Amino acid sequence: MDLPRELDRLESLLTYGILGGQGPDLTDIAELAAQLCGTRSAAVGFLGEDEVEVYATFGAPMRNIPRSMSVSAAAVERGEPVVLPNIPGALRPDHPFAQDGPVRAFAAVPLTGRDGLPLGVLAVHHTAPLELTDRHLHALRVLADHIMNRLELHRLDAWGGRTLGHARPVEPTRIRRALDAGELVPYLQPIVDLRTGSTVALEALIRWQHPEHGLLPPGDFLPVVEASGLMIPVGRQVRQRGMDALTRIRRLGSSAASIQLSINISPIELARPQLAAELMADLQERALGPDALVVEVTETAAFVDREAAVTQLRALDDAGVQIALDDYGAGHSSLTRLLSLPLSVLKLDRALTSRMLDDPRLETVVGSTVAMARDLGLHVIAEGVEVPQQAVRLLSMRCGYAQGWHFGHADTIDNTMAALRTLARA
Repeated sequence: MDLPRELDRLESLLTYGILGGQGPDLTDIAELAAQLCGTRSAAVGFLGEDEVEVYATFGAPMRNIPRSMSVSAAAVERGEPVVLPNIPGALRPDHPFAQDGPVRAFAAVPLTGRDGLPLGVLAVHHTAPLELTDRHLHALRVLADHIMNRLELHRLDAWGGRTLGHARPVEPTRIRRALDAGELVPYLQPIVDLRTGSTVALEALIRWQHPEHGLLPPGDFLPVVEASGLMIPVGRQVRQRGMDALTRIRRLGSSAASIQLSINISPIELARPQLAAELMADLQERALGPDALVVEVTETAAFVDREAAVTQLRALDDAGVQIALDDYGAGHSSLTRLLSLPLSVLKLDRALTSRMLDDPRLETVVGSTVAMARDLGLHVIAEGVEVPQQAVRLLSMRCGYAQGWHFGHADTIDNTMAALRTLARA
């Protein structure tokens, strides 16, 4: 890794405020990684200047590793997975992870921040040679994405003076019971027209109404859902319950009759050849037209299996469903590349909008992105709008729509309906 990029990487790592174990608990993800790969141990580590700081482990000691001795460092330096299914002679005996037995098999995937810089690794280790397949690497990549999601939330909360609670370990079997018991529910957050202030859509966001721990945010359980193969039934149930809610909401009166439901589709779901047909059948069953639905995808989801994704998205677009690109601006997005998708809506990530009032450069980026999207015929929704000044500035940029705490938090279906009734009477 060249020196300027390495300095940028180290500076980026510091912005997360996690060194020294100060961030969210990631032990549950390390444990899940070991379970899914069938290994004795797993660890999350971050590559510093001289050593790998071991942040969370399962079945392995919490001991930092000198950079010169680390096998994981290569995954960070190259930004690519490292897979060693049969290490000749095992790791050297003075390696910290070899103290409790030889390490003969190893795999690591990089943990990459939103700026595209690799910060650390999620790694698994085993005491005997082990075939580590593409399926294992896929599971590790999914878990790595969720590690970074937790760290991004931690960084945002730290900047806002809040702390992020420790995640609770969750077994896949408990998720299945939650699914069967109807504990995984959609919370609805309004998307508003900046010109009129009226609610034009509701985004369905998953929450777990846990009988013992109360309401859990997605960061506490989605890693298990996605990595254990439960994303398809969970996603189906949440969006169907969201559609059921929309049918009730549209009966509230003329002001609510055209409100849309916006749903998030994961990479796993987007790769399924039945997705478009299932969504259309769900709408038809509830007497909802295709224009009632907005399907949100991220750039990552759209390009994991590009051919399958484009096929499903074009089928939905041809049927009249709007396609929205979520989290635009969170990474190294290329709008030219994304034009190969049948997009109707561009959602600006809160990383751009939340600080644009304090950073003239970000404000310029937001303004130019809104103008470019409008020229391409795309509707623009700004996420992360928390204060009225942001809304005013976005409106002056001719951004049409916005979403964020200024307009309302995600709330239960019943509370959302009550709020819409109140607005209808006003």
